Amino acid sequence: MGRQDRNRRDRLPKPPNSRNDDYQREKSPARTITSIALQLISPLKVSSKSLETCGVTSISADKLINYVKSENRSTFWFGPMPGNMYSINVTRPGTSVITYLPTCLVPSDKKIPQLTVKTYSNTADYITAVHPLSQGSNMRSVTAGEMTVEFNNAKLDREIITFKNQPEIVTVNYPTLQTSQTLIKNAGNLKLVQ
Repeated sequence: MGRQDRNRRDRLPKPPNSRNDDYQREKSPARTITSIALQLISPLKVSSKSLETCGVTSISADKLINYVKSENRSTFWFGPMPGNMYSINVTRPGTSVITYLPTCLVPSDKKIPQLTVKTYSNTADYITAVHPLSQGSNMRSVTAGEMTVEFNNAKLDREIITFKNQPEIVTVNYPTLQTSQTLIKNAGNLKLVQ
């Protein structure tokens, strides 16, 4: 082995089990971020209740109802549906998101459209969220009893519901296209979680 080969070998990083202090101090940004993320989501610091209320786990209708009651939240939904579990996300202040999950889906399965009901506690909370639905010339507004239903005639898979005597605003995203009559009828089936 020549002198040049020895010098090149001395410049190579040493394996982690060696006593090379430079190697031990050097950490890649990805490794540092990963260790910070693991500390943040450590099972010791995250309760099962907080996982249940950030849309990460499936919960039963009874757990969802109990949570909403215990927090004294005004949250709308269509009520329990056979063959579904639910997720609730309350991580954004003034907003509750209930997702209906057929038994074959998990909350993280975002590629498959799911029935989602979002309740905004007031107009200010609604305005701070991004709502591309409320823009465009295809918007239609229908007043039905004590509520107003808005939807886009070009894409009938979402609706916005406002109430005359309540401050909440509700948006519903459907997994499939609906008819305008179905959107109006469904809006009438919304109720507070109780």
